[in-house]
Amino acid sequence: HITQNQKLSAYAFIKERANYSLGEDKRIVISSWSQKKRIDQIKCSNMKPKTMVMQQDLDRLYVSMKQGLISIFDISQVTPIMMHIIEFPYFPKRMNLDTSVNTL
Repeated sequence: HITQNQKLSAYAFIKERANYSLGEDKRIVISSWSQKKRIDQIKCSNMKPKTMVMQQDLDRLYVSMKQGLISIFDISQVTPIMMHIIEFPYFPKRMNLDTSVNTL
C-alpha cells in the first residue's frame, strides 16, 4: 500500500492474491487486494530497484535493479522468495515478457 507522499515506480497485480508494487522508498510492497492492507514488504534499498514485470503462469516476478541486475522471485506464496539473479553490463529500463517464445 503506497502512501500519498510516495511515488509509485512499478506495479504488478495478481487478482486473487496480492498486489506487488515498487515505490520510491525502494521496497517491494505486497498488499492484499481484498483486505486492502499491506501484507509484507521487501527492503531493496541496497539494490536500487527500478522496474518489474510479472509472469503469472509461472508465478515469477522479475525486478530490474540499477546495478545491472535482474532479480527473479518466486511468488507462488504471498511472500516472494528470491530464486536467481541475472547480471547485465547495463540496467534494463523496461522489461517485457513474451510467453509465446519464453523470453524476457
